[in-house]
Amino acid sequence: MTLGLSLYWDGYGLAAAASGVYVHARNIATELNLLGAPPTVIGPRGSSALFSDLVVSELLGPASLTSLAQLKPVWPQLVGQRVRRMSKGHPYVLHGLSNFNLPTIGKDRFRRHVLTVHDLIPFLASDGVSRALRLQLAWLMPRALRRADLVVCVSQWTRRTLLERYPFVADRCHVIPNGLPNVVASKGVQSSAQAGTIEALYVARFEPYKQHALLLDVVRSSSLPLRLTLVTDVTGIGACQKLAPDLVQSGRLQFRSKLTQAQIAEVHASSDIYLSPSLYEGFCLPAASSLVAGKPVVYLAGSGIDEVVGASVGIPVPTGSDLAAWDEAIVKGLALAQEPDYQVRLTQHLASMVTWNDAAKRLLSLYHCLV
Repeated sequence: MTLGLSLYWDGYGLAAAASGVYVHARNIATELNLLGAPPTVIGPRGSSALFSDLVVSELLGPASLTSLAQLKPVWPQLVGQRVRRMSKGHPYVLHGLSNFNLPTIGKDRFRRHVLTVHDLIPFLASDGVSRALRLQLAWLMPRALRRADLVVCVSQWTRRTLLERYPFVADRCHVIPNGLPNVVASKGVQSSAQAGTIEALYVARFEPYKQHALLLDVVRSSSLPLRLTLVTDVTGIGACQKLAPDLVQSGRLQFRSKLTQAQIAEVHASSDIYLSPSLYEGFCLPAASSLVAGKPVVYLAGSGIDEVVGASVGIPVPTGSDLAAWDEAIVKGLALAQEPDYQVRLTQHLASMVTWNDAAKRLLSLYHCLV
């Protein structure tokens, strides 16, 4: 199922192995490679090590120009120039996987454009991002969307919020969800409650909309013997240590950071329940990982996570709920996981979802439409 023409990926954001964009790209690239249609990645320094199975062309230059090249308005134009030279006048597809990154200056009649949009959170949670970022994206996104021949969204929620803001892209917009590994959920969720502790988990970089502070209040006020493991960045560790020194001192809050994908899988497997207080999620890969590990998920409803977790395998919490409602939801989530048929329902739920192989095949079919 080869493509029949050259395929290039703009590698903006793909040199950070902890990011959701990288996890998305890494899994899709692996499957495309197996399907005989590997992309060539045009990426920043460090991309080669993370995509060692692919052809990678790093945009290297004088150190003094590195910061300039990484600017959001500049980077896609440099990638466009590089790919145009590499294609040597033959038809090709250029795919930007980071919401905005398609070249908007100049045209190339041999080039077809695909853009993946993960979410519009910088617009939805505008108070939590810098004014410079908002202005850059407000200028870049509509131009990139107009340049795109096809647009891929990772959830129906992402598509809906995208079309509310940019309805002109409706006839070119397709939903291809993130995938799940082809594995069976672990059998038998063994709660730690009998040992005096319930292990809760949250995986999220520190952003205001991720609502770390709310989750700390949930743990602090809970009648349950919760111990929260927070996998976050350095900023998140510092902020949460200041917000909850009492929880740190009592041992009810512990931190992990800079984990490999294998280590992240381990923390999911060793938890009893996954908690997601985030206001917005384009898809929510960590929640999916906990389900694959056989764990129930308690989550704030109203975004892309609704399409990942259902009522049969998790407990939704309505927006605006108080701390008592969260505590009640956690009790329900733990009870849900102990129901005799929970693992059967979970296996059925996971089987109904897209795998990374499915996602890659759907994407390859879209590429074929541009040939």
